Amino acid sequence: MFPRIVSRTFVFFAAVSLIILSAACGASEDKTGAPEDKTGAPEDEIVSEILTIDLAEGVPLKMVKVTAAGASFQMGEGVNSKAMQHTVNFKKDFYIGQYEVTQAQWNALMEANPSAFKGDDLPVEKVLWDEVMEFCRKLNESGKAPAGWKFTLPTESQWEFAAKGGTKSRGYKYSGGDELEDVTWYNDNSGDVSLKGRQQERDYSILRQNNNNRTHPVGQKKPNELGLYDMNGNVKEMCLDAIDFNNSGHSDGDAAITDAEASAMKDTCVIRDVGFLGSAQVGFNTERSYTFRNITADRSSVFGFRLALVQTDPALLQNEAD
Repeated sequence: MFPRIVSRTFVFFAAVSLIILSAACGASEDKTGAPEDKTGAPEDEIVSEILTIDLAEGVPLKMVKVTAAGASFQMGEGVNSKAMQHTVNFKKDFYIGQYEVTQAQWNALMEANPSAFKGDDLPVEKVLWDEVMEFCRKLNESGKAPAGWKFTLPTESQWEFAAKGGTKSRGYKYSGGDELEDVTWYNDNSGDVSLKGRQQERDYSILRQNNNNRTHPVGQKKPNELGLYDMNGNVKEMCLDAIDFNNSGHSDGDAAITDAEASAMKDTCVIRDVGFLGSAQVGFNTERSYTFRNITADRSSVFGFRLALVQTDPALLQNEAD
């Protein structure tokens, strides 16, 4: 039997503007691509349940529901090391940010914006793990989280499941499509000049070094099957988990670790994706599972994050047979 959320949760959600969308909110790009083209998730076919919370006047936070209860997936699929491949099982649904957290959202709660590239609609970056968790704490204490839920970073398994499109996955090579240019900002297109197809040129390395690569406003590329934007590229995204140096992974996708356990090893937290400086040849290739990890002791303009909203109160769940 799958667990379900009791009706009082939906009542609360309605109070904080729960809306059902027939199309993903964000960039209004061409919507004529047929599913069989596999160039990107067709935006006019995306139906996601989205929770919208106002952080400040004119600063909404959109969280997309990921239907995960009872679902399993093969995490680490496509990587070279089979030790990193394992089955992950979910017992609960969760929500994940439709976009990377922007500087406008960060500024609504935090006193200082450390970002190297300034702009309200740009992803916040150069943030440390402790600062991100402080952002989550303030958001939770503001009373904007539904009762029995909390904002936090996604676990690595939650992040990967969502990046692959969850139960709506079409098996794309990248998060949202098979064409890298359609779904991500990376080193060949995040600068002043497009370097796509120029890797064999003699001056390619010089062009790349002086191309003014940078972050871009969230939501400009095509979304994935769940309506999530920038799961590839723009900024690398922090997860709640500390790096598992044994590469064994976690089988429980709902609660791999606690906040306290993660804090003890925060300088080795998992980082997913390769960001706006990532190489198509090295960082993406055929790895649908996005296994890039790094250390986060230092500030970096390529490190950002998106939020997760997870259930914390067991009373919100009941067996359908009850």
